[in-house]
Amino acid sequence: MGVGLAIAAPLALTGCNAYPSYGPVGGHHTGPGDLQALLGHDDTGIIVGGLVGLLILWTIIRYRRRSETCPAVPRERPVEILYTVIPVIIVGILFAFTVLTENNVDAIQPVNATLTSSGQPVST
Repeated sequence: MGVGLAIAAPLALTGCNAYPSYGPVGGHHTGPGDLQALLGHDDTGIIVGGLVGLLILWTIIRYRRRSETCPAVPRERPVEILYTVIPVIIVGILFAFTVLTENNVDAIQPVNATLTSSGQPVST
């Protein structure tokens, strides 16, 4: 009983909904672009996470302890540079796609927008 109450009370008190109405879908004019960006980020996260998991698994199997002597520590500068530069490149690419998507979403004018004489929507 105590565990069930500990789980149910925070959910009830925060007003959580099993089917939230927020997010990139739901009929809003920005939905398709935002959804595409979200799915692209999800796909990239799955690929990068899977690659990291495989590299961890490979490291565990390849370098498992075989003796009690400490191995020499190699100085692998190129590898250190590589695992610093690759994440920066990935984040840069995701940032670029996000900026392009947001610019496209911002360029969409609502159907019932009031326009100025120059064709720009009226800001309120």
